[in-house]
Amino acid sequence: MLRLHGACIRDAIDERYGGSISRLAAALSLEPRPDRSTVTRWISSDGSHFPRDEERILALAGALDVDPTALWTFDTDTFPVLWPKITRAARTGKWSGLLTPLSFLRHFAEPADEWPPQPVANRFFEREWVVHELVHDPRNGANFYQNILLRPEAMPTKFPVVWHFAFCHTGNVHRREWKPFGFVKREAERVTLFNDWGITDQASCSPTDQETVVQTWYGPGAAVFRVASLHPFSLSLAKDAPPDVPTVHFGFPGEVR
Repeated sequence: MLRLHGACIRDAIDERYGGSISRLAAALSLEPRPDRSTVTRWISSDGSHFPRDEERILALAGALDVDPTALWTFDTDTFPVLWPKITRAARTGKWSGLLTPLSFLRHFAEPADEWPPQPVANRFFEREWVVHELVHDPRNGANFYQNILLRPEAMPTKFPVVWHFAFCHTGNVHRREWKPFGFVKREAERVTLFNDWGITDQASCSPTDQETVVQTWYGPGAAVFRVASLHPFSLSLAKDAPPDVPTVHFGFPGEVR
């Protein structure tokens, strides 16, 4: 159902380490560092030999400078089946079998007082998350889809850019807790949205497209939204989605568009 994204990983090794797996192994922030043969198994052609735990997955992502979700072959067919298993494991803390190396996704599946997880970025990427906040005041309008325009600083060619989304209610009656609700992966020719409901959306794009539009629901209550990425990006709002810009949509179960 799910494999490591071998093509993306090999491209990143070529770009950052001149194709040398030994150099990649030496760059992993692990003690002891795995040997070359172990890393070779991780990136084997069928992508089925996983690093055995969250720490190794995050170290691999950090050494390649790729968001850890982009290391995996999430797609519109597997995600609706797999994500409920991940959210259940995040809720219960029971990660087993093939889910064990995916336990890093608990940071993006469960509510948290602090989000996104700064220790992950600091330790494995040696920097902080790039975060933009959006304040929704229902007195200025409610119950509509807001168009969010995202522009990565470096347009994706071989390596995907990933944006993570969360919100929290504001006001005295609500606890200040961030609730992640999905992520968007921008590749050179495709944008894919993965919704916490287990719903996906997809749009075609080209490497020359400078923007991606993500539509998210602004409901009847005051809220703050956060968009986070490990890679620099800018953000703006638009009343209407610009024509000819790839657009994906955080919908609801049973919604008819």
